[in-house]
Amino acid sequence: MLRIVEFELAEPALFYRDFQLPRHLGGATARIFEPGESDDITSTLWQHRTHQWLLTVRQDGVGVLTILPLTNDSSITFMGLHERAQRLTSVTHVLNRPQMHLLMGSELGVETPLVFKAVGALNEDHSLMQWVRSSGPRRIAW
Repeated sequence: MLRIVEFELAEPALFYRDFQLPRHLGGATARIFEPGESDDITSTLWQHRTHQWLLTVRQDGVGVLTILPLTNDSSITFMGLHERAQRLTSVTHVLNRPQMHLLMGSELGVETPLVFKAVGALNEDHSLMQWVRSSGPRRIAW
């Protein structure tokens, strides 16, 4: 069974080419979303928010992550491998298989995007899921 989990980093982390989430999970908080649960998970650490992040878990356990720009100036640019860049008004990701999404944003004066959160669909036997279960609601030492 897949579980939808939100991870909030204790401190935003610079996103670089070979970014690896486990290196940045020390002190993070994790929240398991139950079927039927929905919440605005936009990071409070993000000073200059340009987007809103919404997470819903349907009754069948499938997660739906929606990213909405807050203004017309903060539309989402989608860069495909074979297509031209497209400007989108919103993006929805369906979490119905094991996967992890990093939620990033820009801050004034920082050229590199910052990772604030991650949202994942994890199997019960995944080591990260076992770590979340054993940590409970408190901050976790990875």
